[in-house]
Amino acid sequence: MPQPLVSVVVPTYNRAEVLPRAVGSVLSQTYRNIECIIVNDGSTDATEEAVALIVDSRVRSIRFPENRGGGAARNAGIAEARGEFVAFCDDDDVWLPSKLTVQIDCMTNQDVDISYTAVRKMYWGKGLRRDRFQATPGSGVLKAIMADNFIGSTSSVVVRKSIIDLVGGFDPYLPALQDWDLYMRLIAAGARVRGLDDVLVEYYKIDNKTVSRSFVNFYEAGMRIISKIKGKPHWRRFRMRFYAIAVKRILGSGNFRTDFVKALLGIRD
Repeated sequence: MPQPLVSVVVPTYNRAEVLPRAVGSVLSQTYRNIECIIVNDGSTDATEEAVALIVDSRVRSIRFPENRGGGAARNAGIAEARGEFVAFCDDDDVWLPSKLTVQIDCMTNQDVDISYTAVRKMYWGKGLRRDRFQATPGSGVLKAIMADNFIGSTSSVVVRKSIIDLVGGFDPYLPALQDWDLYMRLIAAGARVRGLDDVLVEYYKIDNKTVSRSFVNFYEAGMRIISKIKGKPHWRRFRMRFYAIAVKRILGSGNFRTDFVKALLGIRD
């Protein structure tokens, strides 16, 4: 029986120095029937040159003339995908070689729509931080995802293309929390989820200059999601969790706290 095609979307923005490592980990999978779609999200560094040096018939690329954000970049890759399954690998992350083999075996044998794996969080130059995995709830999965993003990084996720097309992909207007928003909509649409307690992704933190570290981006995203889900089942659970995370980040992160104070005072950089 032939292997189903897996379309791997790699969004990238100004990460020319690490992009080849991420793409290399995709192309080195023991699961061979893949296509890799690199989406250059308006990079101004040497990303296009780095892409040109990747010689593999399974790779093709899309280039935006300007930066549109991770949601738009991933959606462009999904639109180009020809596979039965879609997977995502961020430009600074690394897949372990057996990742797709393990996940596609699970998804085809157990009729699963979304699979995710344990993730090893890393810091460049500092090595291992910790492993992250939250088991899939046995019941009440929609209620659980509204209260907590138990799935985590998109780099660990594989999803059936039919259901991600059904919900319309990522919300390109969200400046943060795009993954959590997508998971809530997928599960609300009836997606069956399975977590695999195998460390199959190394999730790298290069710096703290990410959209989720901005209070303004985080707050705007949360408010947009709340406006979309208000009145739907368990929506208050998301609202409570969102505010709790916001408070925790304000108390625990100097950068987030500074951004919060600037927002209160109306100071713009």
